[in-house]
Amino acid sequence: FAQRDWYRGVSRTWEPYVSDVYQRLAAPQPMVVAVAVPLREAGTVLGVLVCQYRLDSLTSWLKEIQVGEGGYVFVVDQSATVAAHPRLNLRAQARRDYAGAAPVQQALRGLAWTGPYVDPLTRQPVLATALPVIIGRQRWAVVAQQPAALALAPIGYIRTQLTTATVILTVAAGAVIVVLGRITERLRRLN
Repeated sequence: FAQRDWYRGVSRTWEPYVSDVYQRLAAPQPMVVAVAVPLREAGTVLGVLVCQYRLDSLTSWLKEIQVGEGGYVFVVDQSATVAAHPRLNLRAQARRDYAGAAPVQQALRGLAWTGPYVDPLTRQPVLATALPVIIGRQRWAVVAQQPAALALAPIGYIRTQLTTATVILTVAAGAVIVVLGRITERLRRLN
């Protein structure tokens, strides 16, 4: 295990370490993230306790989070590999679909990000918020996104309501002006 990311990470400082996403060698061979913790006695490292979390298990937790209609949350590790995504099959291979996406890049730099971008999987415009999250000593990205059309639909509804109200008020004001004009003309003729 000396070549594994989790072993190199934990043995560098003998502090808890969270690995990159990798495929487990033993059967079954799912994609996993390892959490490695050194075991000590009287200051001496006796060994390393390693827990491997399957990406499909992490993803099942994320499926419970609802981001409006049609939205979802996904997680990317420090190497920009997808660690959990409710719409990707992460059982057999590492996915780096979001490595170049603006929200992921900003969050991996330690900056929160909110705005529109084009989802690399669906090629659809979405509105997203990405936050950096420190896991162990690593910086991961958590992104919540929703299709832009669905996210902006309430604004369109409000715009329609305001436009309708404006038209009604304009017509009513015009009618009042016409009626006041006729009354003024009659009063002028009477005078």
